[in-house]
Amino acid sequence: MNSSSRATRGTLHTLPRMATDTQKALAAQLAEDAAARLVRYVRVDTQSEEDSESYPSTAKQLDLLRLLADELRELGLDDVALDDNGYVTATLRSTVAHDTETVAFFAHVDTAREVTGANVNPQRFRYEGGDVPLGSSGSTIKPSESPQLAHHEGHDLITTDGTTLLGADDKAGIAEIMAAVAYMKANPDVPHGTVKVAFNPDEEIGRGVIPLPDRTLSARSPPTRSTDRRRARCRARRSPARRCACRSRDARSIRAGRRARC
Repeated sequence: MNSSSRATRGTLHTLPRMATDTQKALAAQLAEDAAARLVRYVRVDTQSEEDSESYPSTAKQLDLLRLLADELRELGLDDVALDDNGYVTATLRSTVAHDTETVAFFAHVDTAREVTGANVNPQRFRYEGGDVPLGSSGSTIKPSESPQLAHHEGHDLITTDGTTLLGADDKAGIAEIMAAVAYMKANPDVPHGTVKVAFNPDEEIGRGVIPLPDRTLSARSPPTRSTDRRRARCRARRSPARRCACRSRDARSIRAGRRARC
């Protein structure tokens, strides 16, 4: 290899990966769709209840589950169903002729009970640095307590007004899934295999996948029921104060399209 070839090769290895204008436009389109959906979804109260013995544990979770089922039908997905236990499932057909693995997009609708999820009033704004006041509640997100804020200057943020949780766990995930399948359904030239969509209740109380319709999903690696059973035992051992402190992160701030997880 001559010196010119070595120099060219070195240059190729050091050039950063740069998104094209088309990729940037698509990312912005999907982010805006997901953010708009998140703002709508968090307004639906979907708190679960640990002491309930029904599936779902609260009837109000069905309000969002029915809405999601309707939206999936409007998008044109196949096999859209809402079963007796509150599980929404749907199928986005493959756009390629060859065999591919089936994947599942999965998220839960319920929110934690430690902070109210009723009358959520999301605030969307461009963050320019400094403290973030949460409406007129007197609560503030401080960069000294949330150092990740420094990485989001110039970005849109979506927060609670400080009187409720936001519900981004996991309604941000739901919004991202809906934005993704909406784009793929509207653009059949995008190659992909079969995609299963599933939205479940009661994850926050450790019962999210106990009556999960695995056969309906038919994905490569469906969730295991033992996971939620372990979580249920773990949550039973945690004090209310510890659970509240843990979930308070969700009541703070969420960047558009991202989730706050405990």
